[in-house]
Amino acid sequence: MKFGTSLASLFLVLLASGPAPTAATRTKIINMCKFDIYAKTTMGGGYDSGGKHKIKANGGTYDAPISPKKNSPDGGLCIKLQHDEEGSFDSDIYQIEVSETDGPMGMNSGDGEGGHLWYDMSTVNGKPWRERWRRLELEGPRGCPVLECAPHHEDCEWPTPESTGKMGDCKGGEEVTVLFTLCRGNGLIGINR
Repeated sequence: MKFGTSLASLFLVLLASGPAPTAATRTKIINMCKFDIYAKTTMGGGYDSGGKHKIKANGGTYDAPISPKKNSPDGGLCIKLQHDEEGSFDSDIYQIEVSETDGPMGMNSGDGEGGHLWYDMSTVNGKPWRERWRRLELEGPRGCPVLECAPHHEDCEWPTPESTGKMGDCKGGEEVTVLFTLCRGNGLIGINR
């Protein structure tokens, strides 16, 4: 009995003296288009959420099941999006990419507390929604860059045709949601897909 009491006391002391847990960075997709889309989450090091997750039309959402790993070369999160349920996520996909570091210059360059986010909309493997409005932002903190493209514009994406690309880079804090919205309130320009 004495051993169990001592162990419990040690646990309480360690719990009280350790840092308070922080909330993880969340990544969320909102589909405001008039058609369903499909998503899955991947991360360096081999993580794959598996299967295809349907994001329903007219306001359906998808939350990434994991958060990026701070200061890890394999810790960047990627949500892959596509039109077709039958697709393989190998081509004609759109990617939302998020990494967390200590500072603006990359891994281990800041204060050690993390919360500095790099985020982008990647067209490396396709441009399935070039004719749609797209927006990527940090929900919560003020002053963080918003990446937004009107239909038929590519200047907010990574990489742009000139390979200059745009990325968001901001101290987001401990509780932040990286939010991507496809289509704006069902406003469509051009084709319905």
